[in-house]
Amino acid sequence: MNTGFDSCFFLVSPDMKTIRLNPRQPITIGREKYNDLVLNDLLVSRQHAMIQWDTGHFFLKDLSSRNGTFLNNKRIDFSPLKDGDIIKIGGYEAIVRKASEMDIEKMLLKERGKISSQVTVVDTDLGIRFSDKGFSGDLMTLTLTEVVQTLSQCLKTGLLLVEREDKSTPTANLYFKDGEILHAVYGDLIGSQAVVAILNLTQGQYEFKNDVFTDVRTVSEPTMGILLEACRQIDEAHHYDTDD
Repeated sequence: MNTGFDSCFFLVSPDMKTIRLNPRQPITIGREKYNDLVLNDLLVSRQHAMIQWDTGHFFLKDLSSRNGTFLNNKRIDFSPLKDGDIIKIGGYEAIVRKASEMDIEKMLLKERGKISSQVTVVDTDLGIRFSDKGFSGDLMTLTLTEVVQTLSQCLKTGLLLVEREDKSTPTANLYFKDGEILHAVYGDLIGSQAVVAILNLTQGQYEFKNDVFTDVRTVSEPTMGILLEACRQIDEAHHYDTDD
């Protein structure tokens, strides 16, 4: 089991999946669905760029794209990558990070916490507790939508538990496989209805446990689609509250 402490190279961005770079597997980037990293942008070519391992380094290679591949604001054809480099392709930006999986999760959760509408961030750790088994925290400093977005972006597999302050209420359970919600249970609700109800929770404690598996599948919709529906419902509820 990967505990998340080993340092590796990652491609990280708030707007796309976080990808762990693999010396044995080149990563293609482009607009078409057959790419490893798909960017839905007309400024991005069908097969735009590639990241590959060569002579002891990861390299970024432009694949004769129409609008160019940029590394640290310079257009490149073929260039080595190092920690902290910024890649820009079309309207997308990503940063190259040499870190552990845990460090990447911390970075993404902190960034989402900073822009959260729920809290003015003073404590940059947001009260999130990390270990090799997962992480946990309080919904007063980070919304469940932000937590689920991070799990989806990091392609995590495991179980997200949410417990309300009122111990008489049921524990919410969200099972993930490779960043997608596979199964959800909340009281009498299961599947997508349970996911939306869980994402509407605003109080309580959450805990994510790495590498907890289930063979049950009750959610067939893509996680991002469910997130958008939950956000719509939350916005509507907020709108009605302010009207009152």
